[in-house]
Amino acid sequence: MGRKTEIAKGIAIAGVALILFPAQVLCALPTAVSEDLSHLQVLRVFNTIQSMPKALQHALARTFQQQSLSMENPTQNLRNEITPGMEPEHSYPHRTKNDERIIVGPVNPSSPDRRLLFGFKTSRFFYIYYQQAHPWSAACLVFAKIGSKKRPPLLWGGADIRMPSYEQTPEQLRTRILKNRLDDSKSFFW
Repeated sequence: MGRKTEIAKGIAIAGVALILFPAQVLCALPTAVSEDLSHLQVLRVFNTIQSMPKALQHALARTFQQQSLSMENPTQNLRNEITPGMEPEHSYPHRTKNDERIIVGPVNPSSPDRRLLFGFKTSRFFYIYYQQAHPWSAACLVFAKIGSKKRPPLLWGGADIRMPSYEQTPEQLRTRILKNRLDDSKSFFW
């Protein structure tokens, strides 16, 4: 009877901790990811979406709640971002206070809202660092390589809420993550 009471108390304490401190308990950088970053050994860098494994592309699409992955490569423009060389009929109109029409530049409203900055893999994880148009920010998502071959599970995500310029290399991103510079305190809609 004493053992069952101890177990019940432990469950109750864990439940209270989840209610009082959900972000810290559920969103903290997993120890395995922290260790992997501390001893970073990049096996491959992904500079384009096409260079990523198909399983990772499917996992990203699922994370973004998309049927198929809608993300631009690093050199391509995001939705409603000025695109040099585009025909003027695709210009994005804005209105001033006096309801005067002004043109800010040629944009492509059918482009995706996310752009790959870079990704990389280690022996245990996939790291995807991408930029998002609305709100303007970046984020890093970490997927486990072990598990389903079709869909690696999402383990952690951190939002880089500062304005550009963002990190340029896996080593810079590692430093930023390990110094807790990416916000993982909320359940962000990736």
